[in-house]
Amino acid sequence: MEFQTISKFPTLSSEYHYFVFNNDKIWAFSRNYVAQPTYHWGHRVSFTGGYTTYFDTKTSEWDSNGKVDFKEQASEENLEEFLFTFKNQIFMLLYSHFGGIQFLSLLKFDEESRNFARFAHVESDQKSQRVSQSGAGTKHTAILVDGETDEGKYLITHVDEIIQIHRLKISIDKQQVHVEYVGEISRDSVNGPPMQPTSAVVIDGSIYVTGAVHGCGLMWLPNRIFRVEINGGGFTLLEVSGDQSPSFGFTGSRFTALNPNTKNWTYFTGLTRSGMTGSTFNGEIWTLTNLNTGNPKWVKADLVAPDPEFDDPLIVVDHEVANLYIGSAKIGVAKAKLNF
Repeated sequence: MEFQTISKFPTLSSEYHYFVFNNDKIWAFSRNYVAQPTYHWGHRVSFTGGYTTYFDTKTSEWDSNGKVDFKEQASEENLEEFLFTFKNQIFMLLYSHFGGIQFLSLLKFDEESRNFARFAHVESDQKSQRVSQSGAGTKHTAILVDGETDEGKYLITHVDEIIQIHRLKISIDKQQVHVEYVGEISRDSVNGPPMQPTSAVVIDGSIYVTGAVHGCGLMWLPNRIFRVEINGGGFTLLEVSGDQSPSFGFTGSRFTALNPNTKNWTYFTGLTRSGMTGSTFNGEIWTLTNLNTGNPKWVKADLVAPDPEFDDPLIVVDHEVANLYIGSAKIGVAKAKLNF
């Protein structure tokens, strides 16, 4: 297996983008830097407006219209976002992340008008409205769980060293959105240093969570996997079999994806720590197998990704035909067949 270059990469005015695969297209959404001076922070987001373009995987061509602008959706300083697909539609979830985690509204992207529109206000149960004990100026983490169910998606919040799992229920027909508490991994219940969740997946009624601990920066722990039962909320720490695992540092790989057919969870490329503060590109691809049996094992793919020489490259998977796409201005758009 090897990568084949299938297209040049377009010249885009923004350096940073979200890349989302949907309906045979790889959509690019520009991300612009927005300062958060009240919190002495800043981030790159799309909700303040930007542009879209797309790569058609059927024709291997970029959109002939070039870039099409989309409107600003919000401007509040204490906002963060997730961009994701659900039932073959693209959504943006807005939430606040200083002083706790509050889920606010869901936006839906219209592929014809190339704009976002408000889909619904998010209703949250009491346990999902997380307020920090450390004050309004403290930044907290939320991550989107890979995979989906008929009801919607799952989210993980990390506030005051407590990891909580939440169900994001999306009713397309009724245009309603609810966030419900599912379970948690409390600091007092875990041996060792506190873990910051970095990636998670939903498989067969359970959420599987990996994370990193603070040492000399963040250090991802590939063999520390928690399973949280959706019905009941109890959790267990799984032992990974075998003596091989990825050497990705910091928060783990750049991109993860669930294969809904095999129920394998794959980690695509990342950085490997070099010296005290440096890092080098790592193009390896690793798959966690047997998660739903309780006996997970890391399997390394023969395929190695080319170095995009950029920290925000295009990486997406088309599960229907098992194609992996990776791209940047340096390498163009490259495609390879996956076996995972």
